[in-house]
Amino acid sequence: MEVVAGLMRKIPAGKISLRDDRKKQTWTVNVAEFWLSKYLVTQELFTLIMDINPSLFRHPRRPVENVSWHDAAEFCNRQSKRENLEACYYPTKDRKSTR
Repeated sequence: MEVVAGLMRKIPAGKISLRDDRKKQTWTVNVAEFWLSKYLVTQELFTLIMDINPSLFRHPRRPVENVSWHDAAEFCNRQSKRENLEACYYPTKDRKSTR
C-alpha cells in the first residue's frame, strides 16, 4: 500500500442529541473536535501499521476484525504519528488504554 498519509479528516466541534428509548430520556452533549479516518481500516492498512493481521476472514481489502481494544488504540496512536498528529490513547500498567 503506497498511500497512508492523508487518511484523517478533522471533524468539527459541535453538539449531538442523544436519547435512551428505554428510559424515554433525551439530552444534548458537546463534542470537541476530533480526527477520524475517512475509510474503514482494511487488513492491508492495519498490517502495514501494526505488522500483524488478527482477522479471521482474511483478505487485504476487507475491514480488519478481531482486534483487541489495546491493539486498536495502538493502531490509532501509530497512525496519528504518521499523520503528524498527537497520540490520544495512553496505556496503563495492565495494558488497558484510556483516553
